[in-house]
Amino acid sequence: MKEGIDQVSMKSSFLASTISEMHRRKVIRVATAYAVVAFVLLQVAEITFEPLQLPPWALTVVIIGVVLLFPIVMALSWIFDLTPDGLKRTEANENTSSTRSFLLLAVVLGLDGAAGYYLYSIYAPAVLAGTQAPLAAAAPAAGDGPATNEPGPPPNSVAVLDFADISPAGDQSYFATGVSAELRSMLSQAEDLNVAPRRRGAPNDGAIDYGLIGETFNVATVLDGTIMRQGETVQVEAQLISVESGYAMWTRTFDQPADQILTIQDEIATAVAGKLDSSYAGGLVFGGRPEAGPGTFEAYDLYLEGRELWQKRTPESLEEAIEIFNKVIDLDKGYAPAYSGLADAYLLLAAYGNLSMAEAVQQAQPAIDAALRIDGELSEAFSSLGLLYWNLGRTAAAKRHLRDAIDLDKAGENIVAHVWLAGIIGEEGSLREQELVLREGLKLDPHHLLLNINLAGNQLSSGQYQEGFGRLEEIRDIYPTQTMVLRTLASWEARTGRLEDAFIHSNQALRLEPDAPPNHAVLANLLLRLGAMESAGRVLEQGIEVGPQNMSIQMTRAEYLWRAGRLDQLRQLVEGLLEQSSDSMIASKEAMLPEFWLGMLALREGRSAEAADHFGFIVREIDDQPPGFAVDILTWTALATRAAGDDESAGGHVADAERRMEAIRLQGFQVAETAYREAVVAALSDDSNAALERFGVAVERGWMDSWAAENDLRLQSLRGDPGFVTLLDDLRKRNGDVRVQVEDRLIADR
Repeated sequence: MKEGIDQVSMKSSFLASTISEMHRRKVIRVATAYAVVAFVLLQVAEITFEPLQLPPWALTVVIIGVVLLFPIVMALSWIFDLTPDGLKRTEANENTSSTRSFLLLAVVLGLDGAAGYYLYSIYAPAVLAGTQAPLAAAAPAAGDGPATNEPGPPPNSVAVLDFADISPAGDQSYFATGVSAELRSMLSQAEDLNVAPRRRGAPNDGAIDYGLIGETFNVATVLDGTIMRQGETVQVEAQLISVESGYAMWTRTFDQPADQILTIQDEIATAVAGKLDSSYAGGLVFGGRPEAGPGTFEAYDLYLEGRELWQKRTPESLEEAIEIFNKVIDLDKGYAPAYSGLADAYLLLAAYGNLSMAEAVQQAQPAIDAALRIDGELSEAFSSLGLLYWNLGRTAAAKRHLRDAIDLDKAGENIVAHVWLAGIIGEEGSLREQELVLREGLKLDPHHLLLNINLAGNQLSSGQYQEGFGRLEEIRDIYPTQTMVLRTLASWEARTGRLEDAFIHSNQALRLEPDAPPNHAVLANLLLRLGAMESAGRVLEQGIEVGPQNMSIQMTRAEYLWRAGRLDQLRQLVEGLLEQSSDSMIASKEAMLPEFWLGMLALREGRSAEAADHFGFIVREIDDQPPGFAVDILTWTALATRAAGDDESAGGHVADAERRMEAIRLQGFQVAETAYREAVVAALSDDSNAALERFGVAVERGWMDSWAAENDLRLQSLRGDPGFVTLLDDLRKRNGDVRVQVEDRLIADR
């Protein structure tokens, strides 16, 4: 026991004497001073090296030097002391000797030299090549096994960010975004390069976290830059950043006439490809194909401006985009993307502006044909073709063309192809598949407005109200003046019983953008649900003034005339719409709606057989219709055929409606309309108990349209049921309370 105590005492005595000797020789003081000086030196180097345009590996050399010098300084401070008379050897005490001191110095120098040689073997090749090697340990040699469990990104991988517009007027974002997109497209052509899909930050994204981008997209480098355009000149600064170190591997500033931007793009893409792939031999071309490039800079600049306007999706911006795309075609009749842009602008103007869908199709089709004749591999042209077929009601062909567009889009720029494909799939009732397509698109652009709006709708359709409304409200906070977001939010709030909020957002959208027909349609539809007929009529009159040919205005007007009992005007409206529709639109929902209203008019006027004929016209195309609309048509057809004395056909239509309802349920739809349709099918199947139960579920989920339920002939069997009467009375009261508040607000706004 005494021997163990003596050993501990000896160790303690040795440690204490060593620390005491280090203090006497001022080793600890020197170490502290060295740490402070090294910290300041590294901070200064980090701040100044890049602005001084020193090579990227310079900071690596400084760090290694600081590390290797430390043990040498410590050893020298043990042996020597700085006195007023100069540098002198420290006098040894009785426990040390000169021999031991110099032996210590020799060991330190030997170990330091070995460490230096090891670091030289790692970093020298990169330094001599003019690049910066990662500061992490080098990858092990073959056969040594992996350094980590997870492999790092391939060294020849890059993500291209959208370049920032720093122009004085701040009006060149479309130009900067277009240049970045083309750089991605060009780099995607290099066979041995791994180019990540686009990465666009949210507004006011703040400082760029290159490490996070590298981790997210599994890339080793990031191409970033700025564009400043003034008059006829453009300044482009591009830099290739190492994700590992955060420092530039390559930088270049171009200050040239703006019409040289195509040459600048080529130089940047070629330099980056050569930096990441030593075997690269050149050959990148604009758009991926020699014929894809514009003939002039003016045409290219106008095309980018047209696409920026098209993205805004307002009547004014779409009309201006059409004008600009036509100018591009006049300047360069061989530039295929301009024809695709022209087609897209026409097709969207039918949805957002004052243009009939039949006219939009007639204008868009030859433009798409021209784009594909010029460039049969243009992704944008295939997405335009998909949108055209969607509007024609030919969904199978539309999906095929949109998938072709996605396959041809090597750089991940054609995000709208994902949006439209998801829209068709969602309209077909495939919620889970729609979510997959939307999330694939969000991998390319996590902050894309339409992708997030549609994903919110997908979540709300499946009953994920907190997630869906949370997403929409987050988008609204980012884009507070974007009326598309406000309209979508209002529509879903109305569908889920949040009528006060729906009015606030729909009214706000209309005040922000009074020339957009969809804003009038959304507010008028809400007022119709509330029974505010006079107010709905005024909003509709304003909508007709700005968009008399807009389909959403026309269909809202049809609903208004139906509820107001103005049947002659309704007949005149829908017969006019039938005359306008194109033969090519025979399967589209837009072409079917006039037939639906003619059937409803005939049914209301007691002409059951005629009503069944109008509904039957739609039934022949029923498989191309959205599942909810298909159930509505089948149940109205069943009612008409039963009234005409054909019970067998009526039973078949009800059975078909029930099969489609089962498919809707299996897809996970949890909206009020689903429960309401279940109530209708049950009522037509003479199951009043199930019909009342499902109608109660519809009310719980937010069904607030008391007029529709009260006047729906398909629910005739529930008319005298006390439970049904109670539910209707409650709905009328709730609607009446909200209607008073809404109309007071409308009067105050006027």
